[in-house]
Amino acid sequence: MPHTPHSTDKKAQLRHYLLNQRANHPHRLRDDAAIITHLRTLLATLHSDSDRFLGTNKVSQITPKITSDTSPCETSVRTADSSRVAAYVPHGSEPGGDTLLAALMDYTSELYLPCAGPAGQMTWSRHDGTQPLRTGRYGISEPSSDPDPTFTLEGCALIIAPAVACSPTGQRLGRGGGYYDRALAPLHTTSHRPVVSTLLYNNEVRDDVPAEPHDMPVDVIICPQGIIWTNQ
Repeated sequence: MPHTPHSTDKKAQLRHYLLNQRANHPHRLRDDAAIITHLRTLLATLHSDSDRFLGTNKVSQITPKITSDTSPCETSVRTADSSRVAAYVPHGSEPGGDTLLAALMDYTSELYLPCAGPAGQMTWSRHDGTQPLRTGRYGISEPSSDPDPTFTLEGCALIIAPAVACSPTGQRLGRGGGYYDRALAPLHTTSHRPVVSTLLYNNEVRDDVPAEPHDMPVDVIICPQGIIWTNQ
């Protein structure tokens, strides 16, 4: 479905406004530390209680709220690796900063990072911390190792997708390239899927995020105030 001029303009305006705010964020180190603390809590819970959390088709019957309780709902049985995580290398002023990869490596030996390819598609490579990152498309750091042709997002316990903003109900605003919308779309046709999350600063969780049919939502927002489970 094509973009409508109105929604596209609203997205561009909101994206520009929030990225300017993010670049001048006055408490970045403090807020990044809080985000990583909440992320570690979520990771530990996913690992220790994987039968409840993994394979969620929808996080339902919960009012969006900031909470320290990481129990969203009952879930179905999952066959994925309970410690496999797909994430990304934060670029510039993105939340999580330089400590994100280290925190994830403390949790999992199976961390996968994306490489942006042609035609809006991504490939994924395993990152174990022993090989240097390289600068890829758009100046974003990515693995220097070869892509893993057997990797699928469906086999992860957790996917961390970058965002510029998100509504409390999970509507995500990305950078506008559509990479993650395309990557996440197939998961919404499966009966078992990973938990999809994003990292944001408090002011980036807002009710006025424009939505289009192709936009893929997230299940969890992690911000300095805490963990927000959405209705997606």
